[in-house]
Amino acid sequence: MKKPYSVGSFIKSISRSLIFAATALAPIGLVGLASAAAPTLLTPKLVHAQLNSPYSQALLVGGSPPPTDIEISGLPAGLRYQHNGSGAVNIAGTPLNAGRFDLAFTISTANGAVAKGASFGAVLTVRDADLSASGATSVAVGAGSCAVVAGGVQCWTASPHAKVIDGATSPRADVVRVIAAGSNATAVSTSGHACAVVAGGVQCWGANEKGRLGVVENAPLNTPKAAIAAGSGASAVAVGFEHSCAVVNSELQCWGDYPGSLTRFSSNAYRPSAAIAAGSGVSAVAASYGSTCAVVQGGVKCWGYIKQAMLNDAVNSATPAALQVIAANQGVTAVALANAHGCALSHGGVMCWGLNTNGQLGDGSKAVRLAPVWAIAAGSGVTAIATGGDFSCAVMAGGLTCWGKNSGVKLPSGQALESAVPTKVLDAGSGVLQVAMNTLMRAVPGRLTTVLKVWSKRWRTSLVK
Repeated sequence: MKKPYSVGSFIKSISRSLIFAATALAPIGLVGLASAAAPTLLTPKLVHAQLNSPYSQALLVGGSPPPTDIEISGLPAGLRYQHNGSGAVNIAGTPLNAGRFDLAFTISTANGAVAKGASFGAVLTVRDADLSASGATSVAVGAGSCAVVAGGVQCWTASPHAKVIDGATSPRADVVRVIAAGSNATAVSTSGHACAVVAGGVQCWGANEKGRLGVVENAPLNTPKAAIAAGSGASAVAVGFEHSCAVVNSELQCWGDYPGSLTRFSSNAYRPSAAIAAGSGVSAVAASYGSTCAVVQGGVKCWGYIKQAMLNDAVNSATPAALQVIAANQGVTAVALANAHGCALSHGGVMCWGLNTNGQLGDGSKAVRLAPVWAIAAGSGVTAIATGGDFSCAVMAGGLTCWGKNSGVKLPSGQALESAVPTKVLDAGSGVLQVAMNTLMRAVPGRLTTVLKVWSKRWRTSLVK
């Protein structure tokens, strides 16, 4: 005869059902009693490691009941973990790979609960001992940022949209060597992709929609590839949103695709081709969202997709022909281009033109200027310039002067930059050599940092000191 279903059996059955339900709803893969507290990493912030140097980091995992076993995956070669049987685990060894490593944990407890693949946001950064900004000679800022250091190129990013560092799409403040030191790199430019002048050629990497890298492939490249062969005489490079240009033996070569990006107004030019012919006297180039400016025989020519009052033209359209913004033989040696205004360095002074909503032209007004106006008089000793969304900056006597509006640029008083005339940001003699700003993302504030001191806090504006 079938044994009666006792009250005790019924309670046990209900208990099993409750345990099963709790298992299905438990966080981070926790399998066990409903009353168990999910494991947590009490020390999620790991100290940075140095490549090929001894490293040790103690971690503490909390939870109830305490962990009986902890496994860690994602560590770089050369590092190992050791669990002491409770909540403590130690990572030690000598890392053999540099980069950013996202760690994952598998944690078991006394009641049989298991947390599988929990990340807790734990990230270990291994820095290359040779990655130092000391000796930086050039810097570029875009969705990602890069600097020329000791003949190589180092990059970092704080943007989720950047792919200029080994294909990474997540923000990372650590610095990664993209081109080895001693490679004779002399200049670099970056937006969502990057290009560098290396040994008289041009190498590009990163995002590659519309052929912006200048190579046959139309897929992103995690490592640099030659767009222009070494020894070709390349001396300068500039990248816009989906196009790139380089100065090669006084000729301007461009590639990529965006309305009006090239003088000849072509599209889908995946390989470099002449935008301004050889022998034209091109000496410098700047690029923005869909526009380009070049220094030609001491003057400035610009073309591309332009906004109202941009590039000495009141038409809001793509301009296939180069416009003479500054006449030849005016002593222009450098040009900087933002989305809707530009500036040129001439005889130690600065001339600007275009939109002027927040005083970014530096002439004391907020009026649109169809022709260049002097922001800083000739003979003032300006050695470098840069333009951002609504502001501009100039390097003078080792100091920094800026104008326009940007909440991230702090004046000596502590106030944010908001001035229609050039205003001191860093005193003369501060050792500033170059300034660079992001010209593509106007909504993101710039922050002034030194390449020598603070890699981790760079965002949109950087200095070489």
